[in-house]
Amino acid sequence: MNQAEQRIAARMRSKAEEPGVEVLEYAYDAQARSASAVTAVKLATLVAERRRELGPTCSAADARKRICEADANLRDFAVNFPQVFSMALDYEQAPRHLAMLQQQARLRQEVERGTMTEAEANVHATRIILEKTARAPTQEEAGRIAPAPPDAGSK
Repeated sequence: MNQAEQRIAARMRSKAEEPGVEVLEYAYDAQARSASAVTAVKLATLVAERRRELGPTCSAADARKRICEADANLRDFAVNFPQVFSMALDYEQAPRHLAMLQQQARLRQEVERGTMTEAEANVHATRIILEKTARAPTQEEAGRIAPAPPDAGSK
């Protein structure tokens, strides 16, 4: 158990002793569900590599089927991490998705080492997602945006 998990377990034990508080602990059937961030990045990268080998004419559904049939570990990954698996299957956007996943994995490592809090990591993760997915408004959208009201404090 790493430091972050130990701190969480101690906090949950403390909470459970409070009157009227019930603490629930999730248990997953598949151990792979708790895979490390680094393992998730490695598996997603492998999925993206296999997808590229199949070429752009292979549909995502067919690629998923072929990849899962060929490798039991990747089949388990698809079941336990369906969103990450689907991102890695995206023929055009997989490199961008993988870069974002790698950045988020580094944040997870910082939390596990205790050099960053969960809250700080969440803020950084949100920023990473917004930077990678946000786009500038189209001209039509920009025309519909109302200008900001004048600052009430400035005169």
